[in-house]
Amino acid sequence: MDVIKPEHRAASRSARSKGDRPLHIVQVGFDDTVFMSAPPSDTLSRQLDYGRELARQCYGSRMSLIVFTNEAVARRFERENVAFIPVIASRLQRLPKLYSQLSTLHRAQPLDVITTQTIHSEAWMAVLFGKLHGVNVVGQIHYDLFSSEARRDILGQGLCGRLNYALSLWMLRRMFAVRVVGKRIRERLLDAGLHRNVHVLPVPVTMDASRTVDHPLAPTHKVLFVGWLVSAKNIEEWLHVAEQVAAHDTEVTFEIVGEGPLRETLEAETKQLSLDRRVHFAGAVAYDQLPQIYRSSKVFLLTSKYEGFGRVVMEAYLNGVPVVAPRITGVEDIVEDGQTGFLHPPDDVAGMAASVLRLLHDEPLRQQMAQRGRDLVRARFDPERLSREWVSLLISAAREV
Repeated sequence: MDVIKPEHRAASRSARSKGDRPLHIVQVGFDDTVFMSAPPSDTLSRQLDYGRELARQCYGSRMSLIVFTNEAVARRFERENVAFIPVIASRLQRLPKLYSQLSTLHRAQPLDVITTQTIHSEAWMAVLFGKLHGVNVVGQIHYDLFSSEARRDILGQGLCGRLNYALSLWMLRRMFAVRVVGKRIRERLLDAGLHRNVHVLPVPVTMDASRTVDHPLAPTHKVLFVGWLVSAKNIEEWLHVAEQVAAHDTEVTFEIVGEGPLRETLEAETKQLSLDRRVHFAGAVAYDQLPQIYRSSKVFLLTSKYEGFGRVVMEAYLNGVPVVAPRITGVEDIVEDGQTGFLHPPDDVAGMAASVLRLLHDEPLRQQMAQRGRDLVRARFDPERLSREWVSLLISAAREV
């Protein structure tokens, strides 16, 4: 995996040995689950891990996490050396409010580096602020930037979408470094000459692996999906795979965990396919409850049109569940076809159904793939190492001004 350049590690160690002042690192994102009492993701714990790692590498440093949200009840809070700051704004208000918040933080304690969750609108404002104040910006790409479907969903269609894409690539070149979560994305950025300082750093999964792996549950005859119910996840196709599996297995059940704007439509589709007695929509579930749900399943089925990486695949493996998925960017970095699960061409409904049935009915194969999946995640995606390398990149960006 391509991560931090050796010279960046050396620069960071050298800077710390000289006793340079503590750093102030600002992250800008959109995951407002950090303000929930029972969050459905591990974003809060992950950010605190980043803060602890920053303190280890650069004593006295702190992080500020700016989060765009529409929730009027969201309130700023601090834990340890991390401040969580909501910016309540409509889409049109985001950029001026972001600049104002960055200015406020900079006056209180000068910013040393800004990192943005995307390379789009909020990144453009971060780059502008950085140029005016001498602050490096590290952009992040958490989806397949080169997928036309992904660009259409995220950047819009027609002329507007093309302009957003062109401006994003123009801004990309003005960033100090870029974090991506998949190898193929890095290769295409380098091949296109869009940036030279590109690092493959998947987002760490903080799920308690020791508890989930060492104390497995007896799985039920169930096929699972976990994620947002949005177009990109292609749950309509997931249901068609379920239909074919159910036609050959009268005992199998299906569980869909997550919320989203398509839930009502998907529940109606389930009834049309006569699967309403076999498919359970669980809704949003607190993150600490997910291990039990994973461990009660035999197969994790993913049918996404595109992914950045596929953290749910890692979560499934940590909990001893093999995966059937499309061969798409990010997912192919985790699933080893025929070893830890099965990969199929996108839209191969019959092939995916056959693989799901094989895993449901071949227990030795299922257990073998589950063990290989756990071993792969432990070896390649250790969360402490990923956090350490991500924070090292931010420190190197802060020091090189």
